[in-house]
Amino acid sequence: LGLAYVEALTRAGLQCLTGAPFLGYLPLSQEAGTRNANIKLRTVFVKCDVSSWDDQVNLFRVAKEKAPNGRIDAVIANAGIYGPDILEGAVSRPLIVASRLSEEQPTKPNTSMLNVNLIGVMYTTRLAAWHFDRQNSIDPCVILVSSIMGYIDTQGSSVYSAAKHGVRGLMTCLRRKKTIRVNCLAPW
Repeated sequence: LGLAYVEALTRAGLQCLTGAPFLGYLPLSQEAGTRNANIKLRTVFVKCDVSSWDDQVNLFRVAKEKAPNGRIDAVIANAGIYGPDILEGAVSRPLIVASRLSEEQPTKPNTSMLNVNLIGVMYTTRLAAWHFDRQNSIDPCVILVSSIMGYIDTQGSSVYSAAKHGVRGLMTCLRRKKTIRVNCLAPW
């Protein structure tokens, strides 16, 4: 999805900066760059774990430094991961993972889906708002990427769904403040 945004935006003549948690994503981006010369000319790739505040601060610093006009005009919070549900299998005993019932001690759940899909989006939104405020942006825009699972109940991952509902909630609250334009995409 992120690569599609970059291709469309660079084709339209915009400058892009994109972050990836490890540079292994870059070969895909470089392959796209051979198909679309605009990607090579108009995109900066930065290593970034969106669940890390410090990585995101650096991402925004680089974006501002590399921007032709020294400004950040729009931000898309697109990072997302999906994986096994840490609460799955709990039919008769809610919020208990069935495969873990025989353990002597409970194990701490893996919260990486929440950290990337919700906390990372909150970090991105906070940093975007901070930069927009300091540069007196005329029409600042943040696009948050949720999912259809942020709108309907499904049998998919409850943690993923909770995170995407959180993104939707963030958008509905922020848009009422009317200080920045906030939109939400929810791919099906």
